[in-house]
Amino acid sequence: MLNYIKNLPRKVKIVLIAAFLLRLAVWFGGLADASRFLAPDSIDYLRLAENIGTHFQYANNGKIEVFRAPGYPFLIALLNTIFSSYAFICFIQVILDTALCLLLWRLASRLYDSRSATAALLFQCASIVSITFSVKILSDSVYAFLLILFFNILYEVWHIDGNSKTTTVKIILPLAACGITLSVMIYLRAITLLYLYIPIIMLCFGKRFREALIISIMMIICISPWYIRNYKQAEYPHFSSVGSVNLYRYNACLLLAKKIICHSMSSRRLLMENFRNSNLKRNEPTLLLRAEKERFSVRRCITSGCI
Repeated sequence: MLNYIKNLPRKVKIVLIAAFLLRLAVWFGGLADASRFLAPDSIDYLRLAENIGTHFQYANNGKIEVFRAPGYPFLIALLNTIFSSYAFICFIQVILDTALCLLLWRLASRLYDSRSATAALLFQCASIVSITFSVKILSDSVYAFLLILFFNILYEVWHIDGNSKTTTVKIILPLAACGITLSVMIYLRAITLLYLYIPIIMLCFGKRFREALIISIMMIICISPWYIRNYKQAEYPHFSSVGSVNLYRYNACLLLAKKIICHSMSSRRLLMENFRNSNLKRNEPTLLLRAEKERFSVRRCITSGCI
């Protein structure tokens, strides 16, 4: 790895150093007030990480957590064993975000030409969104890093030479890395479940059925324990309830607003009042399962009076 970095073009090294210093300067701005590293969702992540570290339990306010995917809180808990500090967590993210710039350049240079790769590198290095999220205790920077890492590994998988001279290790390692990386992305953000089929379908269209099968098996092995955990501890048969809760809080609001002809914010307040009066919390299996049953027909849910 060090040799690879050493052999990078000089202009790429300069841009990467500039990207790191730019993020580091923003990071230094938060040292005076640690709350600058926080966002509204950060509190949940930190609370979950604290429960993991102290009680080895993934719970929020004493309730089994099925809303937030466990990857980022586990990462925070791991980093807290080294040095418990908001600044330290964000510093690691600054390093990962700089590494993301390098991975993006590597991927673009493989798929296109050096000119396109340089343009992508400059864009990513100066991205205000990327810089901002790298110094916030949120999963976005880590997820983006893993996403580009995954596509780099997928490129290696796509170019595996299946002839008899290729050793089994050279075939299995990138496939295992691809499946594990995709699984870690699911643990970081459950939305990955919506498009995890895309690389499998791509491999199948390329008649790489062996590769698609191995990656699928790796993912099943990696993510099935969390499905089992949710079902046994919370009686919730899915990986995360984020889809159900968003359906209830947002999609249903828009449909209800259309039905009663009012502003979406008014319908949201109406649903939130119903949400509070029903004594249901976001981890309550009754609410989540009810929303799941109506995932493909919110209109039917509204007209039937279930919300």
